[in-house]
Amino acid sequence: MIQLLRHPIRLMTRAFAFARLLIAAHRDARRLLNEGPCSLRQRNLWLSKWSRKSLESMGIRLKITGIPPLEGLLVANHLSYLDVMVLSSALPVTFLSKDEVRHWPIMGKFVDFAGTLYIKRENKRALVGLQQHFKDIWDQGATLAMFPEGTTTNGDCILPFHPSLFQPACEQDKPITPVHISYRCEGGNLSEDVHFWRDMSFVPHLLRLLSVRTITASVSFGRTRHPDNLDRKLLASSLREDVLELSSSTPSCQDG
Repeated sequence: MIQLLRHPIRLMTRAFAFARLLIAAHRDARRLLNEGPCSLRQRNLWLSKWSRKSLESMGIRLKITGIPPLEGLLVANHLSYLDVMVLSSALPVTFLSKDEVRHWPIMGKFVDFAGTLYIKRENKRALVGLQQHFKDIWDQGATLAMFPEGTTTNGDCILPFHPSLFQPACEQDKPITPVHISYRCEGGNLSEDVHFWRDMSFVPHLLRLLSVRTITASVSFGRTRHPDNLDRKLLASSLREDVLELSSSTPSCQDG
């Protein structure tokens, strides 16, 4: 609370702008639904449009390095709920997300309307059904994005990737692009005010985030590759190394 009181005008200005944007995004979503069936592509474009506007309202600058892919699978490290808006701002994508995200305040509505594919990772039957779900998304011409660490971190390291999430890409030989996301900030604490991890609560964190003077989000796209007959464990390990190579300062966490 003390930190929020240091910049009350900045917080109130950005919170008001963000609230107005959410209302406008909701109206835009209703407009699309009223026009008829809303395709996955339209939903992805909707999320991309309002993600860019959201970052602007929050005072977050976006820096993109590399070439965003036109198809296949994106795999990225995971630091915050901001990652969804950052990646969507760079290109229209459909996200694979853990099931509880749909119940988050604010962000849940955004990702739900955007056609997000939800999964309960502790449910082995749900993992078995991934291949058909992935295929349905790819058949609609959408690019799928996921965070295979399975949770967020404070950016000190990149956790091992869950191999089971790569099985559909292996079986369908889909192109996969590694992505590294990072943040810099001035007038705040990166680990506490920008990265969303541990047992942080969404609303208090969002208020701290809106109080930070400047935030720069960087997205680095690596070289697109194919599974090349690798099994899912080797592919997961290899892609984690690809993501690590996109950042020279992020160490790899050990398995286990």
